[in-house]
Amino acid sequence: LAVAPSGTIYVVDSDADPQYPNGNLVFAVDPRSGVRSIVSRFGDPAQGPTLDGDLTSIAVQSDGTLLVLAETALYSVDPKDGRRTIVSDFLDQTQGSSTASPRDVAVGKGGEILVADADLFEQEEAAGGRRAGGVLRVDPTTGFRTVVTDATAPAQGVELDGIWSLAVGPARTLYAAAGLLVSGTGMV
Repeated sequence: LAVAPSGTIYVVDSDADPQYPNGNLVFAVDPRSGVRSIVSRFGDPAQGPTLDGDLTSIAVQSDGTLLVLAETALYSVDPKDGRRTIVSDFLDQTQGSSTASPRDVAVGKGGEILVADADLFEQEEAAGGRRAGGVLRVDPTTGFRTVVTDATAPAQGVELDGIWSLAVGPARTLYAAAGLLVSGTGMV
């Protein structure tokens, strides 16, 4: 969920819309009354590109536009009419680093778009590999993705096992929730 500067609470739900096969929708909650209203139905082609997969996360940009993260793309959604466009298509290799398992989206310092991926650098399990997350920066104009941090890179700090969630602190510091590898064998 995400909270807009106005106080409106926005939520993504992958199974709530009975009108469309995929059931994905974004809804708003009035924080005073608790009344819920549908913002965007991801199965409705009249509101923009439809989605085959699940929604995973939502964030609010400073202008009030919603960023909605799905398994295969990052969408921009107008909260007034629910119209959506694709910011970055995760299946398009020409847009930079691929994502394997996008989990969270956050708006960082200066409005930058950040995506946490739990399996960004996943290694083959047959070869003794493991899940290894990362954080991507997404250019809001081109959709191009670049790696901010690779959870397997020792030069970037402690090795992590999957990055699941992002938060931006008051000083616009980025925090990430992840599993921590201990001696390369377990998680804490």
